[in-house]
Amino acid sequence: MNIIDISRPLTEETAVYKNYPVKRVKIETIADHGANGYRESNLHTNLHTGTHIDAPLHMIAGAEPMSTWSLDHFLGSCLVLDCGHVADRIARADLEGRGIRAGDIVLLRTRNSLVDAFEFDFVALSPDGARCLVEQGVRTVGIDAMSIERDDPTHETHRILLGAGIAIIEDLRLAAVAEGRYQLSCLPLSLPGCEAAPARAVLWDGPRPDAALPVESCSEINTIRCQ
Repeated sequence: MNIIDISRPLTEETAVYKNYPVKRVKIETIADHGANGYRESNLHTNLHTGTHIDAPLHMIAGAEPMSTWSLDHFLGSCLVLDCGHVADRIARADLEGRGIRAGDIVLLRTRNSLVDAFEFDFVALSPDGARCLVEQGVRTVGIDAMSIERDDPTHETHRILLGAGIAIIEDLRLAAVAEGRYQLSCLPLSLPGCEAAPARAVLWDGPRPDAALPVESCSEINTIRCQ
């Protein structure tokens, strides 16, 4: 089984949204072998740095936090779409007729995956593109940008997707992934009351390694623990 890691590594050099210093990763060594006989570190990071998942609370006041999402949003069959031809924003015309099915997890591969630094003109998803995905009944949308939208103070794309119960995965790294259908695991850290959570995302071909355990069972376990 060929497993493809599509997560952005977290280091103190990791690029962050708009290069804001407050979003940068800091890894602090609090014990080492010389002084303590073991090594231990603290990780300081913004929840929206690196590969992460947004909950409705991120953009909608009073909305649900991460405990909203059952794990079936982040585990199972997914469709990777090559949008490398898009120079600005992914629109409805870029998504129609691409084989999207109701219930799909859709990952959008763009030129963003070819650079590690933050670019202010990154490719984003337009509001109309978001509405198209809602109409097609997808359950999760992922993109290889640090945000799914760009230069919109109303955050319309976020609101359209999150308001429709569609989870958002941001800052994927898809340069090594061809268009097609895969299996995805992109499980968030268990941060039930937060508006976002870091995640480790991988793709592979074929059935899930846990094919004997229905995704619904995983979701029920997650829901119980979050309550």
